[in-house]
Amino acid sequence: MFALMMTSVAYDAYCLQTSLTGSTVQEGILVEILGTRTTQELRNVKEHYRWEYNTELQDDIVQATSGNLQALLVELAKGARDESGTLDHEQAQRDAKEILKVRSLITATFHIEHQY
Repeated sequence: MFALMMTSVAYDAYCLQTSLTGSTVQEGILVEILGTRTTQELRNVKEHYRWEYNTELQDDIVQATSGNLQALLVELAKGARDESGTLDHEQAQRDAKEILKVRSLITATFHIEHQY
């Protein structure tokens, strides 16, 4: 019922703040909100977050997270995605190769760290 009395911007800011300040970081909520809102929606959410919680969203992300997750969330929170709808196929190929390379490094590191 509480959520029904809030604007979507206020609710997103609330969800982000509670996801960052709870006993455990709610990664799924953070990725969902930061990864699916338009640039303008993110600007509005960050402005409301600053007004409501008297802190910057990106500062709270840095404080509550670390490593690759932190880098991803900070980048998403910038809200600097290209929304033109055009696709650079060559850049997409380079990005995909880089993601696969990083994924294999992470997987290899995980296996090394968890050997018995």
